[in-house]
Amino acid sequence: MIFRLIDFRYLFLIIFIVYFNVSCIKTPDNVESSNFSEAKSGDVLVLCEGLQGYDNSLLSLIKYESGEIIKNYVSQSNNFNLGDTSNDMIINGDTAIIPSSTTGKIFCINITNGKIYRVINLLENSIPRKCVFINDSLAAVTDLFNNKAIIFNYKNGEIIFATNTGPQPEGIEYYDNLIFTANSAYGDFNWTHPDAETISVIDINSRKEIKKIKANVNVIELKINKSKKRLYAAYINLPSRIDSLGGIIEYDLITLNKLREWRTNPRSINISDDGRELYFLNQPTINKVKNQWRGVSKIDLNTGEISNLIQNEKNDIWYALYYNDFDDTILIGNAKNHNVDGELLIYSTLPKIQLIKKYNVGMNPNTIYVLK
Repeated sequence: MIFRLIDFRYLFLIIFIVYFNVSCIKTPDNVESSNFSEAKSGDVLVLCEGLQGYDNSLLSLIKYESGEIIKNYVSQSNNFNLGDTSNDMIINGDTAIIPSSTTGKIFCINITNGKIYRVINLLENSIPRKCVFINDSLAAVTDLFNNKAIIFNYKNGEIIFATNTGPQPEGIEYYDNLIFTANSAYGDFNWTHPDAETISVIDINSRKEIKKIKANVNVIELKINKSKKRLYAAYINLPSRIDSLGGIIEYDLITLNKLREWRTNPRSINISDDGRELYFLNQPTINKVKNQWRGVSKIDLNTGEISNLIQNEKNDIWYALYYNDFDDTILIGNAKNHNVDGELLIYSTLPKIQLIKKYNVGMNPNTIYVLK
């Protein structure tokens, strides 16, 4: 598992590199599954990354109407695990793409039945981190070890090309033939690199990085707001600077100029479908930091005002966030202390904010998706 939230974050990059020399993965079995519920619109998928080195990443399916939980949806369908460690999940139609960091592979999954239909091998020693769709056949993934963005065809498994980025790219987005990568430098691990604190801009047509945008230290996440033509970058303080704030930067997608910045402690940024609101987990890197809000916050993108919505009163580690426009609910992946099974918390926002449902899932739930 990649711990973004503790002082020893950089040690796991070293562990990954060593682990590659001994890790392996078997080919999915072509088996037929029976006696289980298939995913449908309104159901919730929760990706749980598990612990690095334990081969316990899993995908949980929650049947929203009945409350049924299939804790390990993929293994049930394939007699096959997701590998070690699964850090992201993106969904387009009936296809889910999940990168597995330690194994250096991409899993392509039919979300209707949970079957893995393709495993894509990446570059040697790759540590795939975050993914984004480009179109109905292409996607891109950041490679934390090789400092690259890798573009691949998930329909046939072909690697199209790989392009250099800044140091240790994590978050990735796509807009109008441009790929953006958040070059985190992996926190304290490589923060003195001359290209740390930047966002790489890659042109799909030329297959080259054409620009680096200045961001801030340890920039980890990107989000496109298509309706307002804006790019948002979330950065967090270095573990060695526990009392400092991170923030969110807003850029104009046409000029790539910086427009606004909010100093806060952001994780898992979400943008409403109408582009008017940005939701995020707002919590200090370490629990010992006092007098700082911990929970879910919202930015009104018209006024720029930040408001706090849901307080994390137990000081658990909230690890994933999903805002569901359909019914104005907020879904939270609660990792608790990172070492036990986590929870999916569902809060209503209307007529008032309150916890309405809670489900037990796997360890370290890092990505949530409500099926359309």
